[in-house]
Amino acid sequence: MLFGQWALLLTVWMLRVEVSSFNLDKQNVMNMHGEAGTLFGFSMAMHHQLKPSEERVLLIGAPRAKALPSQNANISGGLYRCKFTTQSDDCERISVDIKEKQWLGVRVRSQGRGGKVVTCAHRYQDWSFDNRRLLGRCFVLEQDLNLVTDGESTRAICKNREPDKHKFGYCQQGVSVAFSKDNKYLVYGAPGAYDWKGIVHMQPVDDFSIETYETGDHNQHQHKLIPVDFSSLLGFAVDTGMNLMKKGELNVVAGAPRSNHSGEVLLLRPEEKAETRNLKAEYILQGPGLASSFGYDLAVLDLNGDGWDDLVVGAPEFSKISMDEDVGGAVYVYINQAKGQRWNQIKPVCLYGKRDSMFGLAVAHIGDINQDGYQDFAVSAPNEDTGRGRVYIYHGSAAEFRQKTEVYAGDPSIKSFGYSLAGNMDIDDNGYPDLAVGSLSDSVQVYRLDVSYIHKIIDSRLIRCFSCFTYTAQTPTYNHKLRIKYTLKADTLRIERGLRSRVVFVNSEAAQGSRELSVQVKQECIQTKLRLLGDIQDKLTSIFISLSVSLPSNNPKQTVRNLPGLEPVLNALQENATKVTFRNAGCGSDNICQSNLQLEYRFCTKDQQQDKCDPLAMENDIPVISPGDKNVALEVTVTNIGGDDAHQSQLSVAFPEFLQLSSVEPKKTQVQCNPNENKTQADCQLGNPFKRDSKVSFFLILNTERLSLRVTNSSCDDILPLFRIINVGRPLKSFGSVVLNIQWPNATKEGKRLLYLVQIKDHRKNIIHCMPADAINPLRFTKASSRGRREVEHESGLKALASIDFFPSLGNKRKYKTLTCADDLRCVEIKCPLEAVDSTTAVVLHARLWNNTFLEEYSSLNYLDIVLDAFLTLNATQENIGMQPSNDKVKLTVFRERKPALLSRVPWWVILLSILTALFLLGLLFYLLKKVM
Repeated sequence: MLFGQWALLLTVWMLRVEVSSFNLDKQNVMNMHGEAGTLFGFSMAMHHQLKPSEERVLLIGAPRAKALPSQNANISGGLYRCKFTTQSDDCERISVDIKEKQWLGVRVRSQGRGGKVVTCAHRYQDWSFDNRRLLGRCFVLEQDLNLVTDGESTRAICKNREPDKHKFGYCQQGVSVAFSKDNKYLVYGAPGAYDWKGIVHMQPVDDFSIETYETGDHNQHQHKLIPVDFSSLLGFAVDTGMNLMKKGELNVVAGAPRSNHSGEVLLLRPEEKAETRNLKAEYILQGPGLASSFGYDLAVLDLNGDGWDDLVVGAPEFSKISMDEDVGGAVYVYINQAKGQRWNQIKPVCLYGKRDSMFGLAVAHIGDINQDGYQDFAVSAPNEDTGRGRVYIYHGSAAEFRQKTEVYAGDPSIKSFGYSLAGNMDIDDNGYPDLAVGSLSDSVQVYRLDVSYIHKIIDSRLIRCFSCFTYTAQTPTYNHKLRIKYTLKADTLRIERGLRSRVVFVNSEAAQGSRELSVQVKQECIQTKLRLLGDIQDKLTSIFISLSVSLPSNNPKQTVRNLPGLEPVLNALQENATKVTFRNAGCGSDNICQSNLQLEYRFCTKDQQQDKCDPLAMENDIPVISPGDKNVALEVTVTNIGGDDAHQSQLSVAFPEFLQLSSVEPKKTQVQCNPNENKTQADCQLGNPFKRDSKVSFFLILNTERLSLRVTNSSCDDILPLFRIINVGRPLKSFGSVVLNIQWPNATKEGKRLLYLVQIKDHRKNIIHCMPADAINPLRFTKASSRGRREVEHESGLKALASIDFFPSLGNKRKYKTLTCADDLRCVEIKCPLEAVDSTTAVVLHARLWNNTFLEEYSSLNYLDIVLDAFLTLNATQENIGMQPSNDKVKLTVFRERKPALLSRVPWWVILLSILTALFLLGLLFYLLKKVM
């Protein structure tokens, strides 16, 4: 019987190592040029071919390329494969298809290593009808860049459909295209379908036994199922993810840059119903501003290494003139912090470009450029610098991605540098990903990673893992060849817990492979290099490295008696993992750290010029902040006297909303504090490690501006009707729920808006999801920012002056009117579920007065009373649970603002008499002066 065994040896080299710094080489740029006027570089994709020979090429689309002399066309577009050499014209054209003005090569995508390629021609026309139809189509190529032979090479999803422009006559399939992350599907965008509402179509790459899906349902073609308006251009950009809304589930992300006049992005999920093949929109992300083209381009990648896909969206036509400098384009980064849930509640991180730069026209996932273990992305601004263009690189990290640290500008002769981007592949086989940048000057620039080596002695480690394999047989003369397959995995325990690995393989392809054992007992070894990441925090737990081995069928020969030979088996008792342990010199002989962290703090007022800090006054052992106190600080002292080194040591501080963190001022030492967005929490890194007998002191400077003893006026159109609900009986717990029903007066009888409901919150300022949802902020207004105190007080004074009646009319009665839902108003019933009402809760309705309606309909009134009806209903699971009936009315009084109208209140004869008197006095003065002279 045969059996196999393997052994794993691990050595850690810690003496003299090589430390690498990573940047894209700006000096030795590879240039590729196409024929003038062909739009060479309009789209690109990096491709790794394995058969018939291994080769890495850059695929470049030129949608305005001329047809070949032997072809019956003039300008058809073309696709080129370019080798990575120093020759700028080392490109050859790929024979795909020739049709006049079809823009072949407008998009090209590759599945990656050994995968297929797709290229599209979105202006392909179908002449089979009286009217030319702009259908578009795509072509699928094998990894050797020949048209596929085992399936459909031409993909035309709108062919043989209704040719009207309100249906599929102008599909323009191929404006965007992507391979799904599970490599099973092709996803097309066809933004011209349904009168340019647009569709997204998902069909199998080659396994046509699986289903095809489409927005609007592939079977029914119902445009009403697509939740965007006409002319939205849904499908202008597409990408996919396997960890967007659920781990391991395929989801599609599609941009609609004209939807809702600003642009929207849809997160789509295939509906799991037997009768439907619909791509359903689970979330819709709203664009930031009018005509911003939000969703023009997008990319799905994991920026913070948490295993969940994040989203980057470009809005190249966004503009905002109220900022310190003019903005021309924006990119919005959505970090998937809720594990696939509540995408529409994520507050994106905003990146802004320079004025007229079209920043965000192209965004691309470019892999881990700086080799820190986190994925990076690139953003182009092709109109920046008077049309020359620039490309910005952003790096991912555990906390948040880093702001732009690398900026690339093309040659001065190039226009619109960055119009297209391609990356996330190692093209020069040095183990690091590279970046290709296209333009509208028929040229492409390829930036390769520049690895600068600095030799010095440091505390970093290069791990060399040796895996050795042998096999033995009962018969010593048995020496048949035996093939095994192996896979190495690093830091497996952390990865299983959803954490980021602390080491990476120097060459990821070397982590798996096969080996042939030619003679028994003889060892066959492989060496795999791993690199320890430089920014890791956890240096306490060991790094586990595991090896899995499998035996493919080795086709054993038959024995002398024509019996089938025995298959080899693995040694089940052999260990398959080893570990690397950090040596912590500051800990005990057992390598276990037992620290002694102690914390002291006090509130004080700090002198800005010195480290001196005077303690605050105390009342009942509680520090008191007086109105005259300035530069209030929290002095913090942390010690580790007599303890071992403390690894991953940090201090977490929480502040109330009215006393936020302003800054950090260390005392003779550097402490880094990272506050949250509203400055109410901060995590301060004390050191990794915080050494034995160390002491650190620093000041947390607090912002006391929100502490005030005065109440100033505010100027805002908001009104806040409040309902307070009190349960004087026993808690409901799970036995029932209460619903607050409000008759909300949203319009007059004529349909003019009256009270515009913005949002509804509870006493904890949490949003209450009331029904119907379309009755709450249907126009998606945002709350206006509050103005400064001085401006408000000044305006209040002007209003007080304007309200003085200089010529009051005697006996003038105040006019008013009462409006109710029963007589004068159109009301909608708002139902708000109140969860866990065990004692007291409050419901606050944020609304706005619709000024035009009040000015047009009720300007003759001094004030107006609007009556709201409200009542509670109880949904109980037990019959013996009841509630006293309640039907309350809330009166809202609206006063008309009084404007100065001095001239309108003076009778005409008074004005005429005043003018005549003035003329008489002027003439008299002239007469007297003449007499005197």
